[in-house]
Amino acid sequence: MLSSKLPLLTHRPLPKHGSLCCSPSTVIHLITRDFFQAVPGSLLFHKETFLKPLVMMAAATNMAQDSDLEALALRVVDLEKAAAEAHQRAQELNIKGDYKAAQEAYAEMHKLEDEASQLSKQVGCVQCVLGAPTTTRPPPDGILLAVDGTAAQEGTDSSCPQYDERLIELYSQRYMPPPWPASPPTSGTSVPGHDLSVEQRAIGAMRGAAVADAAAMGVHWIYDLDLIRQLETERREQGEQGLEFMNPPRSPFYTYQSGRNSPYGEQAFLLLKSLADCGGCLDCLAYAEAFSAHFGSDAFDGYRDVSCKGFLRNYSRGLLPPLTGADDAQANCTARLAPLVATFVGDPRLMQLVEMVTRVTQNTDAACAWASIGAAILEGIMLGSSAEHAVRSAVHDLEQEAGVERVEGRFKGLWGLSVKVAEELKLTLSVAESGVSVPEGVIQLGGRNCHMPNALTTPLLVVLATERKKNATQPEADFIEAIRSSLKEGGCCASRSSYVGACVGALSGVKAIPNEWSIKYLKLKELEESIERICRSRSAAATGNK
Repeated sequence: MLSSKLPLLTHRPLPKHGSLCCSPSTVIHLITRDFFQAVPGSLLFHKETFLKPLVMMAAATNMAQDSDLEALALRVVDLEKAAAEAHQRAQELNIKGDYKAAQEAYAEMHKLEDEASQLSKQVGCVQCVLGAPTTTRPPPDGILLAVDGTAAQEGTDSSCPQYDERLIELYSQRYMPPPWPASPPTSGTSVPGHDLSVEQRAIGAMRGAAVADAAAMGVHWIYDLDLIRQLETERREQGEQGLEFMNPPRSPFYTYQSGRNSPYGEQAFLLLKSLADCGGCLDCLAYAEAFSAHFGSDAFDGYRDVSCKGFLRNYSRGLLPPLTGADDAQANCTARLAPLVATFVGDPRLMQLVEMVTRVTQNTDAACAWASIGAAILEGIMLGSSAEHAVRSAVHDLEQEAGVERVEGRFKGLWGLSVKVAEELKLTLSVAESGVSVPEGVIQLGGRNCHMPNALTTPLLVVLATERKKNATQPEADFIEAIRSSLKEGGCCASRSSYVGACVGALSGVKAIPNEWSIKYLKLKELEESIERICRSRSAAATGNK
């Protein structure tokens, strides 16, 4: 009887990284609370005798009473809510052009996030303490679509979000990539670069994304277009063209050495390295552990964004993927796609694997939806399609799936977002076809910030515009023009450039990426080594070797 009241001790599997989802003092609190509620009052003497040592331990940590711990847990919830509101306010201020007030709102957001993280170390799992369901929304019908096409079981314990053993099993598996697919000719094949193999396109995408992100880092998150124009003037006076590899970097939110990846690029690089370290396989638990070890380390001297902090807070509570993911749907979900799509291009499991990776750090349907579309378009280009054909193909599939119950298509209904996403993609195609300049098009698509849909549609606009002017004999010039166009619009230009770099790199291969840019990238050697290991694993899959 008591076991049903103590899910933490009897039902809940232990995380593989060796901790419960709650701190030791929280576990003591939960044991005492649940035990006192479970045992009849007539046995009060016995339960007090049994629990006396535990109660004394709890008192020693100032958490013997429910109200103390629950007050801390409620404070964490309030801080997280206030941080989200500050973030939304900052985005609105950026759109209005009040950049100083926006930076103040961002500073407030980070202060609230940091306080929530500190309190979380004392509380552990907020849901367990409050006896409330997890705040992250599950996929449709409360299930996660499994990689093998089956459905994960629904959890039965509303107060302990990690109860679903089937979900943990899915994330505990290691997924091996298949051999490289052939490059079949398609009606949407672009003439320039049509002779490239899928492997060559995949390499171009991985390298293009990493180098483009580093090129953008120096002007990342500058929303003031007057300042962008001023920096362009300064560069011209110095005999330089473009804003790439600005030295010293001018980002108002962090101070990095020129040539380093932006925070988005650092997260994408960590995924690339995790794939390489796992022999070209996807291991979500290894990825989560590496993410925590790198970004959660006291030695990390970089910037932690909202989803990064949310992940670290959840991971420190002992939660496992996908419950480690933050309640966030910003540009991270598309900025890190290149290494994952390159590793599994042509694999029918790709959409499910994209969802799994996304939920490790961003456990929302919206993040998964936009990541899936971004991955599908990038995969189409890697398989030899033009960018325009890849976008139109995605729109077609979304419209076919919209409104269909129990969809079996590649996007599985996109968590009910098929219609919205299809409309945004059609708007992007329409703006590109109109021939307006990229700056005008960006305005029509809703802005330059880190949020969806514009965090995907604006880089797609740049890619479509570049493709229309694509020069078969000068792919390097196309790449440079595309990235410079991305940078001139300011705002979240690093995530924008990363996706543009991946697409243009896939269209034309490594030859499109300027060598003088590559040598400025601080992690070039590690990038090349990781790419080589991933490619070697896919080539080995064709012969059955490991």
